Amino acid sequence: MARKVELYADAKANEKQTGLAVGMLEMCFAGNEKSGDLRHSVMAYLFDVTETKKLWPSQILALLDWLKPEKDSGGAYTPDPMAISEAQTVVAARMKELGQEELL
Repeated sequence: MARKVELYADAKANEKQTGLAVGMLEMCFAGNEKSGDLRHSVMAYLFDVTETKKLWPSQILALLDWLKPEKDSGGAYTPDPMAISEAQTVVAARMKELGQEELL
């Protein structure tokens, strides 16, 4: 992810891009009542921040590049299936980093 952030070092993310990145990251955990907490875990693992307002514009753009949101025929966006899987793996790595045992 650090390499992607470097690619956007001078870029500016607008409010819509920020909202889309947050929404897509949270959608990676759709159906889970703790999707907001899980989104924060991913941000903490990747960028060492848990608040969206503390993300740099380059980090927001890197998130969008990773999540690859696609618009369906109804106009709704969804994250790339691989990004969903990777985000869930990141949460597991974060929990392990924090000392939680793996659940069998």
